[in-house]
Amino acid sequence: MFIAIMTSKVVGGFFSPSLYIVTIKNKKIPILPKHAPKEAWDIVLGDIMRPDVCSLTTICTVKEVRHALASNHSGYPVKNTAGRLVGLIPAHMLVILARKRIFYDKELIHCNNGMLDASGHIEFKGD
Repeated sequence: MFIAIMTSKVVGGFFSPSLYIVTIKNKKIPILPKHAPKEAWDIVLGDIMRPDVCSLTTICTVKEVRHALASNHSGYPVKNTAGRLVGLIPAHMLVILARKRIFYDKELIHCNNGMLDASGHIEFKGD
């Protein structure tokens, strides 16, 4: 049984790419190859990177988001309050969050089974 499964995986992988790779390509997610082309070996990041990087913090204002979107980048680095990089958010996701008015509420913190307000009281879902 094991040999049959492994054989079918190898044969299937030979004839078609994985669904993971196909999905990444369809969504146009920028993924770097394992090895850089030889032409890129002498390129320094400072040669191609803009000096005025537009980044966001994990908690930022609508004004900061509007300023970022006005810069016409496709994605923005996200830093935590300590200034460390924690991720990347695509511009289209910022637009969706703004349109749906999904904002951070300092008074309300979500937890697994409910919501914890600033005073420490938990309101459970379904109550």
